[in-house]
Parts: sequence; C-alpha cells; structure tokens
Amino acid sequence: MKKTFLILALGLLLSTFILAQQKENNSIVGMWQLGKAVNNGHEANINNIVQLKQYLDNGDFQAFVSTGPGKVFQTMKGTYQLKNDSVYSETIQVAINPGMVGRTYDILYKVNETQLDLDGKVTIPNATDSSVIDTFSYKEKWNRVQQFRP
Repeated sequence: MKKTFLILALGLLLSTFILAQQKENNSIVGMWQLGKAVNNGHEANINNIVQLKQYLDNGDFQAFVSTGPGKVFQTMKGTYQLKNDSVYSETIQVAINPGMVGRTYDILYKVNETQLDLDGKVTIPNATDSSVIDTFSYKEKWNRVQQFRP
C-alpha cells in the first residue's frame, strides 16, 4: 500500500512539474518579433522595419521599432493582464501618440512555444484632443526571439 501511494504521489508530482513547464513554454512572457501583420484585411508591409514586443513576468510590456542599425526606439510601454487563456488586455502608459496613453485594449491571443497570434481592434485618438481619428482591426503573427542569458 505504501509503495502504491509513493508511486502515485511521485507520478502526481512529475505530472505537475511537466504541466508547469508546458505552461511556462506557452506563456506570452518573453521577446517577440513581428512576422506578419494584416490591418483592416490588408497585409502590412513590414519588410523595412523590425518590430519587437516584450512581455515581462511582472505584468509590464514594451514595444520597439528598428528602422536600421543603431536606429531603435520605443513605441509604447504599459501593463498587460491575462483575462483568460484567449484574451488579455494592454493598458498604455507611454506611447508615441499621447492620445493612446491611459487607454486599455482587449486582445485575443493564441500562443505556443514559438508563435504568438494577436487579433484586436485599436482606436487611434488624435494626439492633441483625443478625438478618434481611426479605428482598425489587426491580426498579427509574432515569432518568439531566443533570449540569451549570461
């Protein structure tokens, strides 16, 4: 009886560890590079720039654009919150367009070890008076960037 209990306990412990590892690998935490973007049904030309998005495990995120060697700038930063296994929200704290600051956007997501698919809608406010300039839907495919740690 003790042997059976020990085997079951060990099995439960190992399966819990394996599931925790799988969940960590399927987390949005990490650095992502934009691979494809479709805005309002039209494929965006992203060939001349590199877009990166980083989700930290403390709930912060930031996005960057590079237009060439040594030309990298932050486009936005804020916080994110996972609402469930298919929806998360981003609250913008800093953005190139100051009208976006303070806004929260709900985003559909699907993640696996190497790819993050996002599906959302963004309202672009006027930078000076926060009136709405445009609203567009987007679908993005992001590829996980391997991060090297010393």
